Parts: sequence; structure tokens; C-alpha cells
Amino acid sequence: MVSDLVEEFLDDARMHVDSLEQALLRLEEKEDDEEVLGRLYRAVHSLKGSSYYMGFQHLGSILHRLEDALQPYVKNRKPISGVQRDALFRVLDYLKGCLSTIATKGEDEEVPADVVAVVDNFDSPEVILVSEESKKTAETPADVQKSPDVINPDEYDPELYEIFLETLQERLDTLFSLLRRFVDRQEKPDLEELSTVFERLEGSGRYMDHEPLVHLFERWKKDLTDGLQGDFSADGLYEMTDRYLKDLERMVPGFDGSGFRELIGVSVEVPEEIEEEPEIPEVEEEELTDALSMLDRHIEEAFSAWSDIVEEEEVVFSVDDQKREPELEYDVEEVVEPREPEEEVLAPQLLKVDPIKVDQLLNRVGELVIRRSEFDVLVRQLDAFIEEWRRIGRLRSDEGRMLTALRDRFQDALSLFGRLTTELQDSVMRIRMLPLVQLFNRFPRAVRDHAKQLGKEVRLLIHGGETELDRYILEQLYEPMLHILRNAVAHGIETPEERERRGKPRRGTITIDAYYRNQMVYIEVFDDGRGIDTEKLKEILVKEGYYTEKDIQNMTEAALLETVFLPGVSTAFEANESAGRGMGLDIVRSKCRSLNGHVYVRSKKGEGAKFIIEIPLTLAIIPALLVKIGKDTYTLPLSSVVEVYSLREGTVKRIKNSYAFVLEDKTVPLLFPEQFFPRLFDGSESRQGDYVVIVRTPNAEVGLVVDEFIGHQEVVIKPIEDVMAAIHGYAGATILGDGSISLILDVSGLIERKVS
Repeated sequence: MVSDLVEEFLDDARMHVDSLEQALLRLEEKEDDEEVLGRLYRAVHSLKGSSYYMGFQHLGSILHRLEDALQPYVKNRKPISGVQRDALFRVLDYLKGCLSTIATKGEDEEVPADVVAVVDNFDSPEVILVSEESKKTAETPADVQKSPDVINPDEYDPELYEIFLETLQERLDTLFSLLRRFVDRQEKPDLEELSTVFERLEGSGRYMDHEPLVHLFERWKKDLTDGLQGDFSADGLYEMTDRYLKDLERMVPGFDGSGFRELIGVSVEVPEEIEEEPEIPEVEEEELTDALSMLDRHIEEAFSAWSDIVEEEEVVFSVDDQKREPELEYDVEEVVEPREPEEEVLAPQLLKVDPIKVDQLLNRVGELVIRRSEFDVLVRQLDAFIEEWRRIGRLRSDEGRMLTALRDRFQDALSLFGRLTTELQDSVMRIRMLPLVQLFNRFPRAVRDHAKQLGKEVRLLIHGGETELDRYILEQLYEPMLHILRNAVAHGIETPEERERRGKPRRGTITIDAYYRNQMVYIEVFDDGRGIDTEKLKEILVKEGYYTEKDIQNMTEAALLETVFLPGVSTAFEANESAGRGMGLDIVRSKCRSLNGHVYVRSKKGEGAKFIIEIPLTLAIIPALLVKIGKDTYTLPLSSVVEVYSLREGTVKRIKNSYAFVLEDKTVPLLFPEQFFPRLFDGSESRQGDYVVIVRTPNAEVGLVVDEFIGHQEVVIKPIEDVMAAIHGYAGATILGDGSISLILDVSGLIERKVS
């Protein structure tokens, strides 16, 4: 464990590193942007000072050199070239790694020679970068010859190898999410679930026809299973994980396991005296005075530079190439304005709270919500009791008045309790909410590097970063969104030459847009690339046996596009169409479903594709509609409910082998419960419920026939595990006021289960 002082340093340092990365990405658009250059320089300067103060000499030294290298560019407004930006990104990667080392070991790491070289030769870093690249190129064949178990990427199609790396990354993400639970809560993973993950990892090795990789995953699975069945400690997990990740990094060129090590806290070397506080160097009084004078001078320069700013910088992201220069900026950016000396500005008071404590508080609020629904049940029972005693004449009029008055007072107290519970719930939920910009800011670098690797020109535009989402959901969305973005770069956006032939700008555009609608958050990812070739998709669906020719001809365009989310379809599509898009999109859909959300796609050939993620604001407490189907009570998220009708209000018509509900000019397909819950009904006679609930699905609105409409209330979502979790159609469960358990229905999943 590191000290609180080091934790504060790391929080501040990560903020500066993030500022550095955003400034570098902005320089991709305008090499000599004076304001961005100043921001870049100030971030380096501030991080240098705090690093020296904390005694991290390696980190402070390289930042000092970088500050000196950048100074003439800032002072003389010299543009920073693409090669120099590549050099700065290399330094940035070192800074991130160094901060991770400090977080785990409490000390900084020595600066690699290549990082020192690119900083010291910043005016002409291409010599160093080309030299390093040549060195890597020269070493690769020898390494492959020495180790026959190492995959040789040259033996594979580049795009197929990229698909392999992405799939490997995703499957390892699933594995490490299970291991993370063990590290955080000592909760051992389900062995069947673990076995399924490793089967998929072994499948990745077979996909590459590389038996050594398959054997590695088999050994890893056996060792991990044996450890979990025995007395397995977190330290044992760290050691095993590090060993197998090193084997993977050696066997699979292009694979980097550092992110997985960080996920469960693995470090390469653990110092013997980890509890020791970092040594703080002694500072002479004269040196301190000089440093403070210099700090004052820099503050004056900073305020002088900012004094011309009149308004907060407006952030605009445009998809129109003809109307404006491309921008990649925050939706909300803080602007510091100069103030008069006599004004006193109080610093914001921030309280750092462990997220686990916030989660515990939310769990308590969830219990309050359940108790509130219990009181609602008690009030209804009291009403029924009073009414029944009046009916049978066992209640005198004065007694009836007293009971009714008591009931009214109880109802008033319950209403106040409900209002306070709702306010408390909203307050806690606001603490858990984070702006999506914290997620979106992680993508520009990934898109930039991936496009550069593939020789493509791509810009990423971001809207709606101020939209807020539950912290847990926000963290879980990173991998699905990164997957979609990487596919957009690799398979959606064309090469610059191909775009020019098609009359498009050389540079492709990917746009992320986030917004609220109907108590849900929508995230759209749109690219102006080639789109999905539906004719090719039809061929794949028939060839692979998913559908018959007749089924395909009867499909709507929207339904056809939805098939890319079926397991194996997008992978088969890619393997047969190097100019297509997408792979393993069933993984993306599964992840969204686990968050009680949906993902769907829209595309127009030659113009681009749009993936739309629909996700709830929170997974904790949601407004819901309660309905009766047979003898059981089921729950529908209110965000997916459009309307509720009595079946008598409309007409039920038979269309071929299905039924539809017709109300004036509205016609929706009907779903009867016995289609999904056959065991609830004996099937001896045709039945028809009393109500139809119109539910929104990704493709269309459908009507779910139910026997009774109970009403709506807020419910606490409880996850379902084991066998039930694998069945499509259930988004979770909740405890009702009478203590019974109600399953939360996912109508889209029910439809998919019926079709499959």
C-alpha cells in the first residue's frame, strides 16, 4: 500500500497526463495551436515540480528534459510535427507506466533509453524512432526462428490477425472480470463459467491453427482450476497470472498484457519493504526561496496568458467536412479567469470517498425501497380489511371512522416516508453518476493509433460528453465501445485512396453522440465508411445455415442487419469479405444485455453504419410496471413500456401464423405468454388475456398480452446467476412488497429466444 500523500500525487499526476494526451490529440488537428502548446507545456512543468517534490527523481528528470525541449516551440510558436508527436506519445506511454509502477511499488522506474533518446533529440526524433523500428524489424525473424511456439504474423492475412488479437483481448477481458471478483471480494468464480471462457480462449488458438497456444490455455485452465478448488490466495493468483501473461506476450506478437496485470494488481517486482514511505529529499532554504519566486513568475505568466479569454471555450463537434475544421474537444472545459487581488475565492471543498462505501449506501437505500413497497401492501390489506368488515356488518360507524382516520394518518406518514426515500435515493444516485466524457476521453488515442497502424486517416468527433451515467455501467461500456470503434476503423472506414475514388474526403469521420431519452442513455457510434453489404450478408446467412432463402426474402432491412449480432455471423462475414465490417458483435450485444441494455445497427451501403447502444441510467433501482401472467407477477422496465391497453379497446387480427393488435391506425404484432411460458398453461383451450402492454424493442413495437395490470412502482434489481443468467429474456429479479420474487422481463431477449 502506498501512503495517502502518494495517492494525492497520483490523482494529480493522472490529471496532468490526461491533459497531455488531450493536448497531443488536439495538435493532430492544428500543429501550431498556441493555446494547446501552452497547455501541453504547463502540464509537463506542473508534473515535473510535483515529481521532484515527492522524490521521484527518474520521473522528474525526464520531465525536466522534456520541458527544456518544448520551451522553444512554445516561446516561438513553432509547430510540432507528426514525428515529434509520435515521440511525445512514446514519452506519454512511459509516464502512464511509471505512474502504475508508483501506484503498486511506491517508487518510480528508470527511464528507458529510447525515451531519453527521443526527448534529447526532440528536434529530429525521426532518427531515433526509425532506428528503434528497424531494430524491432531486424529482431523479429530471429525471435521467431528461436521459438517455434511463437506466432509469426507474416503467415496470416493482416486483417485476420487483427481480428484474432481483438478476439483474444475480449475473451481475456471476460476471464479477468471473473478474477477481479476473487481479488476484490474473495468470491471464487463459478468453475463452469471459467471453463466456458477457457474453451473460447482455446478456440482462439485453433482459429490460428496454433497448437502451442491451445496447450498454453489448457495448462492455464488446469492450474487455475486446481488453485481455486484448493487454498488459493490472491498472491498465488498474481504469480500465476504474471507467468501466463508473460508466455502470451512472448508467443503472440502485438499482445500487451500490462492492462490485465493492472486490473488485478500484478506487478513485475515487489519491493521487500513496501510499507516504507518514499524518502523526501532535504531542501535548502535558499533553494526553496528561489523555487517559490520561480513559481510566482510562472503563475503571473499563466494569468497573463489567460487574461485574453473572455468566454468559456465552446465545444462543437461537426460531421460536416465542408463547413468547419474538425475539432476534438471536451463538451465542457474549465476556463480560469483572472481575478482582482482584493477578491477572495474559496477553493472547492472535495471529499474523497471510497466507491465501495457509496455502493454500500446505495444497497441500504435499496432495502428502504423494498420496505416502502411492503408498507404499500399493508395499506392495501388494511383497506380490504375495513371494507370486508363493513360489508359483513361487524364494524360500527364510529369504529369505521376511527379506523379510516388511522388509515389516512398511516397513509400520510407513508407518503412522507416515500418522498424522503426517493430524495435520498436520488442524492445517492447523483453521487454514483459520472459524465460520459470520462469514458469518451479514453478513445481518441486508441482510434488515432489504430488508424495510423492501418494507414488510414480518421478523425473522431464527440458530442454529449456531459451526459451522466452510473459509474459501474460507465466502466463496463469501455470494452464494447472500443470494440465498435476499432471495427469502424478497421472495416468501416476505407483507405484514403479508396475514399477519393468514391468521391469522399480522404479522411474518414467517426462520430460518438450521447443523449438522454425516456429515462435511458443512448450512445450512437457512426462512421461515414462503406457500410454493411447486405447482399453479401444474405449469402453468409444462407451458406452458414442460419436461414433459408425463403426466410431471407421475407426479412425487413432492419431485421437483416440485426443478424450481424448472431454468434459467428460477423466473424464469418469478415472472413469472407475483407472489405466488410465487424467481428464478434455477439460479444458486444451480450455485454449490453448484461447491463439491461440493447445494441442495434443501421447502415446504408457506401455511406456508413451506425451502432446505437441503449442503456439504463442505473442498474440499482428502476421504475417498473408489474403485470400478472398466469399466477405469477412479472416486472417490465418502465423505460421500455410505451402504452397499456385493454384488449377490448382494439381488435385482434390473425395475419398468417401470427396475431396483431389493431387500434385505430396502429397495428402491432402480439406476443402471447404461452409462446414463452408454455408450462404456465395446459394448452387445453385457446386463451386471451385482458391487457396488452406495448413494449419498445430495437426493431419495432410489440404487444405483450398479460392477464392483469397491477400498476407501477420502483423496484430494486437483483442479478440472476447460474442457469437463469444464460437464458435470454430475463434482465434480473426483484423482491416485491409481499416478499415474493418477480422476474424482470427483457422482451427483446424473449423474442430472440423464441426465434432461435
